[in-house]
Amino acid sequence: MKKSITREVKYFKYCGEVNTEEVLRTVRSRCQDTSLGKVIVASETGRSAVRALDIFRGASIELVVVTHYPATTWGPKGKISIGLKSEEYTGRLKKLEAEGVPIVQGTRPF
Repeated sequence: MKKSITREVKYFKYCGEVNTEEVLRTVRSRCQDTSLGKVIVASETGRSAVRALDIFRGASIELVVVTHYPATTWGPKGKISIGLKSEEYTGRLKKLEAEGVPIVQGTRPF
């Protein structure tokens, strides 16, 4: 058994959803190169979760989604619904459920 593992680390110049695609493709590649078979994705609206489902398709990766409880917050464009189980995201939720993806809904710890 090896005593150490050397891996490449990827840093992004900017944070945010702009990196989702590349992160998910990197995760898929890493899972295929190792014995990792389960990936947990945080997703407030389901966009990242559905994208992960599409990118992981055909790979032996079990996807688990963690989401926020249904609520609203305020952003630069006004009121924003969050939480995958909010009414606005029913289509994404149904797609994930139809694929058998476990969805964990958390609460705000503070």
